[in-house]
Amino acid sequence: MFGGTRRRGRRGGGGGYLMFMLLQLFAQVQRLERKPPATLAMMGAMIALYLQPELSSSSLGEVCLSPALVLRDLDLFRLVGSAFVHAGDMHLYYNMSSLLWKGVQIELAAGSAAFVAMCATLLVLSHGLVVAVGYVLGPLTGAMPEAFTTCSVGFSGVLFALKVVLNDGSPTHSYVMGMSVPTKYAAWAELVIASMINPRASFLGHLCGIAAGYAWTRGGVGRFVGARLAGGGDGAA
Repeated sequence: MFGGTRRRGRRGGGGGYLMFMLLQLFAQVQRLERKPPATLAMMGAMIALYLQPELSSSSLGEVCLSPALVLRDLDLFRLVGSAFVHAGDMHLYYNMSSLLWKGVQIELAAGSAAFVAMCATLLVLSHGLVVAVGYVLGPLTGAMPEAFTTCSVGFSGVLFALKVVLNDGSPTHSYVMGMSVPTKYAAWAELVIASMINPRASFLGHLCGIAAGYAWTRGGVGRFVGARLAGGGDGAA
């Protein structure tokens, strides 16, 4: 997620660099032996939305996730709509590449319906937490007023949550920016590194995504959703 609504590079156009990145994504998809349909549908929708010329950088302010605007205007659309728009070419590319990688692993193992339910639940959880934490840090305590008024866009909160779902409890190690870290803590390492590399990245949005992931794996949310999908049985997280 990117905080603020100022444009990052070219946005919503058909520039050569953007087309090159989209071709790279297409090549990744083509190399897959099995393709995750729900993941590809979500990617296609977000790419198509990004390419709409009428969705200018200024209009991002109408959909970005702002705790203040959600609570003041009861603008619940921002809880969902903000996830599907992106602030720049690289923002879009990295999020779509990450979604593809995670979708291949989760959707092909759990099934498309389960993956869609997971993404929808994690989206509402992570963005709901952004609003709740923003209120606590802003009007309630005054500890960090900007957390209440910030406005962010992008699918990163869900992606951080999915990373926790994939890696929580893993005994292996992974490399994050060349550093070996326990895989179960990879999301935390990426949280810190993303904030260091790009200070405009939404630290709160990513952190709430991680929290949503743990709610799914350890808080019983995954079991609850799994049970509903199974028609009331003992669904697995």
